[in-house]
Amino acid sequence: MRRTIPLDPAGAWARLDALLERDDAVGETRSETPGVVRRLTYQMPGWPAPATLQLRVMPTATGSTLAVHLERLPDAAARDAMRDRWKDALEGLAEVRPSR
Repeated sequence: MRRTIPLDPAGAWARLDALLERDDAVGETRSETPGVVRRLTYQMPGWPAPATLQLRVMPTATGSTLAVHLERLPDAAARDAMRDRWKDALEGLAEVRPSR
């Protein structure tokens, strides 16, 4: 899923980092291209193995587009739950107003 927010890429990453710090399901960073993309392990309670969470920030004319992709989810119910969870998270970030 993708969402454009009114922040430059550095501001978008700062908001994503703050979001990740509050998420107990986030594990370790597996790979990263600083300022562009980060891949992490992501495991909710009850999941048999961690999924892979990929976050990408792309600059746009009006701010930044955030992209979230999850791989290796355990089942369709987990996929639906994660879609809702990350959709809500991105919508919350989209409501942020740029600082002046």
